[in-house]
Order: sequence, then C-alpha cells, then structure tokens
Amino acid sequence: MNYVWLWTYVAQRKGLYLIALVVLVIMAVSGIGMVGVQKMILDDLLVQRQYDRMFTVLGWLALSMVLYYVSQTLSNILMLSNQLFFQRQLTKCLMNSLHRISAQNYRNSRVADLMHYFNQDAVETAKTISHYIPSGLQKIATMIILLYIVGSESWVIVISAIGLGILYICISKYYGIRLKHAAKEVQESRAKYQVGMEEGISSVRETVAYNRIGWQTDKLNKLFLLYFSKILNEGKLMNKQLFTSEPIKWGVVLLVLGFGGYQVMHGSMSIGMFIITFHFSTQLIYAVHAVYFFVIEISQKMAHVERLRSFTSLDSNSEKGNTLEDPIDSIVFDCIRFKYEEDGQEILSDLKCTVSAGNHVAFVGSSGAGKSTLVQLLLRFVEPDSGEIRINNISLYDLNNSEWMKRIAVVSQEPYLFPESIIFNLKMGEEYSNKVIEEICRLTDIHDYIMSLSDGYETKIGERGITLSGGQRQRISLARALLRNPEVLILDEATSQLDMETERNIMQNIKCARKNKIMIIIAHRLSTVENSDVIFYVADGRIVEQGNHSSLMDLQGEYSGLVLRQHMSAR
Repeated sequence: MNYVWLWTYVAQRKGLYLIALVVLVIMAVSGIGMVGVQKMILDDLLVQRQYDRMFTVLGWLALSMVLYYVSQTLSNILMLSNQLFFQRQLTKCLMNSLHRISAQNYRNSRVADLMHYFNQDAVETAKTISHYIPSGLQKIATMIILLYIVGSESWVIVISAIGLGILYICISKYYGIRLKHAAKEVQESRAKYQVGMEEGISSVRETVAYNRIGWQTDKLNKLFLLYFSKILNEGKLMNKQLFTSEPIKWGVVLLVLGFGGYQVMHGSMSIGMFIITFHFSTQLIYAVHAVYFFVIEISQKMAHVERLRSFTSLDSNSEKGNTLEDPIDSIVFDCIRFKYEEDGQEILSDLKCTVSAGNHVAFVGSSGAGKSTLVQLLLRFVEPDSGEIRINNISLYDLNNSEWMKRIAVVSQEPYLFPESIIFNLKMGEEYSNKVIEEICRLTDIHDYIMSLSDGYETKIGERGITLSGGQRQRISLARALLRNPEVLILDEATSQLDMETERNIMQNIKCARKNKIMIIIAHRLSTVENSDVIFYVADGRIVEQGNHSSLMDLQGEYSGLVLRQHMSAR
C-alpha cells in the first residue's frame, strides 16, 4: 500500500525519474566495464604482450571512465532535482491536508508534531523516492549483470552468491519489520521531544514568572531520555543485523578467493582472469549485500512514509458538494445538538433560530453557553451530532466547502497576524486598490494610526503583530475581513480589546457599510450588541430569549438581568 501511494508521486515525474534510472544503470555498466578492461590490460598487454592493442584497450578504458563519471554527475543532478520536486509536492499535499483536517483531528495535534511532518517525514520520504529507491534498483541491476558475468566463468561462485542472497532474504525478513517499527518509534518520540521544546519556548515567561524552571527542565529531560532510549533500541537492532550479515559476507569472499586460487594453481584460470573474476565475484557479493541493506533501509524509511500517508488520509472536510447559485438569504439552525466529546457534556441542545439577509444578529449568554460553538459549526470545523444547518434551504454539509468559505469571514478575539507589513496582512495575497484599503481602514478607525508610523502601510509588525496593541490588532483584523466584502461576517469577541467609544463608532460604521448582508456577533460585553436587529440569548445550549435590545429589556428576563449585572459591575 505504501508503494502504491509513493507511485502517485512518481507518476507526476515519471519522465525524469526514468531518465535517472537509465543513467544509474549506465553508471553501473560503465563501472563494471572499467574492471573488465583491467583483464585486457593484464592478460593481453602485460602477459601476452599484444602491444598493438594498447590504444584500443586504453580507448575502452577511457570511454568507460568518461561514461562512469558523466553518468555519476548527471545522476546526482537528476536525483537532487527529483528530490526537490517530490519534497515540494509532499509539502503541498501536507498543507492541503492541514487546511482540510477536521477540528477533532486538529485539536489532537500539536504544532511541533505537525512541523515534524514537514521537516522530517516529507524530507525523508522525498529522499526515499528520489535517491534510495533508484539506488536500490541500480544495485539490483548491478547484481543481475554480475551474476551473468561471473556465472559464465564459475557456477560455484554464482551458487554461493545465490545462497548468500537466500540467507540475506531470511535475515531481512526478520530484521526489516523490527527496524521499521523501531524507526517509527524514533520518529514519534522525536516529535514528542520537539513538542516539549516548542512548549518550553512558548511558555518561557510563565515558567520564569511562576519559578517552574526546574519542573520544565525535568519535563524536557524525560522526553529526551525517551527519544534517546528509542535511538539506542534502533542502534542495537542495527548492530545485531550487522553482526549476523557481515560474517556471512566475508565467509563467501574467502570461499571465492580459495576456489579461484585453486584453479590458478592447477592452470585452469589465468592470473588476469583470476584477478578479474575475484574482483567481479567480490563486487557480486557486495552487490547482494547492498541489495540486502537496501531492503533493510527501505523498511526503515517506510516509517516516514506511513506517518505521512496516515496524516494525509485523516478525515477531512469534503471539497465536493453543491454550489450556491444565489446570494445568501437565510441561515437556519434547526434542532442542533452537539458535544465535543462522545461521553462529554452536551454544549448545544435542540438549538433553533433563523438569520435572514440584511439582519445584524448577536448571540449572547454566560460563558460556556455554546455561543462560540455556533461559529465552529458555521466554519465547518465541527459537525452537529443531530439537526441541520441550512443555507438557502440547502444543508451546509452538502455545500462545496471552498465555495462556502469564500462567502464568509470571521474575526476572532485573538487574530493571527503575519510577521510582515500591515499591507501584507490586510491583503493576504488578494489585490485591492489603495483607495479601497484606505476607506476600509478609516471605517475601522485604524488609518490615522497607520499613517502616523514612519513606513505607513509598509510597516513591519513583528511576530503575531507584537509591535501593536491588542485593540490595533483587532482593528487590522476587522479591516482584513471587511476587505473581502463577505456575505456573512462573523465577529467572535472581535472588539473585546477596544474602548467602548471606539467600539461603538466602529460597529456603527460596519452596520452602515453592510446594510444588505448578514453579520453575526458573539460578545460578552453587551454594549457591543445593543444596536443589533435581533439578539439571541443562549442558555444551556438553546435559545431562551430573542428580540431587539428594547424588547428584551421590557421582557425583564435573562438578558435584562445580565445587562443590569454588567452595569453594576462597571460602576
């Protein structure tokens, strides 16, 4: 199955891949040819003194050498080119899988563990396809050619080589599976160690502030010792298989030397033929040995392939589905039930509501009521356990995911900003005119601040926008979402770090700019949602109250109680 998966990548490059294989075979044949010419030098020139053949023999030697070194150089170039191609394709496949991965699988992954797929598994798999497999096939071709050449001189040596091959097959079957398992454990423990280091770097402030340096060090030491023990286990296995295979190889070499020497002493083989036969026989034994190690090495490399294949085959959001022909006119949550864990608490319980085009709605309620889960559902990061979300009377999960994501935009409480310029973060690869960008940035009250910077929109903002305040990051993120002009804009605590006056102005600007589109607001601070057309109060996973601010205050229920409590705490 792993080889079938690898073939899908080889097929994308089969032309140059085949050329690389042919060049490697030429390299093997020319290498054998150089040794064959040595027999002619010994027997014809030195022993029989056929000096008239000197230039012919030297010509063959020169041709063999030129072919060998040219093919060696060309094969290195081709294999490196193929490696970079396969690495790029594997990285692209990984990124696509990462973008489509389900929220459940993403929550169970760590950043450093995911990076290991890119930095280790993709690199080693690319090398396996471009270097190890072609080199292994070259060794097999060399072995077959040498079997034919040596077999024409001595069937005893061929039988010895075949016997050696059978022994190696038995050994490789025994050690191959164990080494693959050991290599996989090494990669997994290495990934865990990298996760620990990533955590240590990310949490350095908290570690120092809470005086937990010793605890963090012990934690890293344990992960390193686990990684180190797995490396030792793999090393022990490799030493065992070397201890088993090397004596067999040298035993056969001694057999060839003794048999050839016996034939020379009895005059049935010339000195030149003996030297060449011994050389070829030794090469044959080494070739069988190399093929054996190729099988062992491939078994180890399959650990990387299996990790990649298992990750890219994880459940993901489907790219198939229907497309919306018309603008979005309604979003219906119909009897939605959802919980994050199978045996966990139900977050949403029979939730029902409708959001119509042109409405600016808000979901409010106490922490843990399920408000942000609605965002996860709309983004298709999770799926409801029961019930249905319908867009224009079409199930959300029947829609093409890419097409759906083009129609919505979300701004979270902690937006991610790239360590690039402000304009880079606003555009994110899209093209907008400077006039449009300036208008949107004025709307989110960030243009004047940007222009006060020495480099304006070209100002670099550092890792995650560290040079900006929390409110400035949120306003840039709001501008980025508004530039897309989405049909559905979701603000999940998107203005929580703004002062109330700035927030009120920005929200009013956004409402005026998006009169005929849907806006969904998730907020704890109720002043954020007072001007919403419809406010849904969520409690215990369901809608318990809905209406505008005035009607809900008149109702004197859960919403009005929450408003009063916030006013009192603000005093």
